[in-house]
Amino acid sequence: MRPSEITEQSFEHHTAEVSPGIVLHYVEAGEGPLVLLLHGFPESWYTWRHQISALAYEGFRVIAPDLRGYGDSSKPTELEDYTLERLSADIANLIEALGEQRAVVVGHDWGGLVAWELAMHHPERVQKLAVLNAPHPTVFARSILRPRQLRKSWYIVAFQLPVLPELMLARNDWEILRGVFKGTTAKRGAISSDEIDRSIEAFSKPGVVTSAINYYRAGAQLPRRRYEPVRCPVRIIWGRQDHALSEFLADPGSKFAPMRQVFFIEDAAHWVQNERPGRVNVLLREFLLEDD
Repeated sequence: MRPSEITEQSFEHHTAEVSPGIVLHYVEAGEGPLVLLLHGFPESWYTWRHQISALAYEGFRVIAPDLRGYGDSSKPTELEDYTLERLSADIANLIEALGEQRAVVVGHDWGGLVAWELAMHHPERVQKLAVLNAPHPTVFARSILRPRQLRKSWYIVAFQLPVLPELMLARNDWEILRGVFKGTTAKRGAISSDEIDRSIEAFSKPGVVTSAINYYRAGAQLPRRRYEPVRCPVRIIWGRQDHALSEFLADPGSKFAPMRQVFFIEDAAHWVQNERPGRVNVLLREFLLEDD
């Protein structure tokens, strides 16, 4: 199949039950070794549209799920349903449900935190790990109160309030979220209005906004979490102009990831896989194809 033939219209949509009562919707393309793409806030599988086609063409079976609480996946209502332990267990079980033992796991933003957790506590499921603008959970927990990062993370504190964050995000046709997509890129127009509309459409499904904010509410438990070194190869891709995450968070150090590589993309910000998809695709392809 030629690259031009691997389009969104050719993506297959499926579901898998990953624990009692929890069903994940996912998009699939290609055949070969398994690659999982995990999205962040406030996104869905759609954020990986550029990477799904490119990696499927390179000979991989690419799976991009809607994480628990998002899109067409299950949306449990209790706060404890959104801990990193449960989120990462979903992905470990998804790999098994797909008939595989291990996968290359790629995560952005909250999907990156889930990917880190998966590699730490389900290492048998992760062949390689790639994270895009997503700090190691323990490093982030230890850094959140540093003034440089706290100024950028004020919204995390605001998200701890009940009800109000949901109301604020939804007002004026999701005006705040549209501004986040438009105004926190390194280059205005990097994400088109049509693409933003698609993301807002997925985020505005019933129950999604509270589920997505519950990631942050449950994430308040991060400071009490232990860490385990990630022993598999790790490639970190970081848009250097990220408005939400300080650059010092990019490299967790050898204590947390002995086999890490860090690549900065100078002219990208937080939405790096959408802002500079060509560069990200090259870095992922190289990583996936190189010997362990």
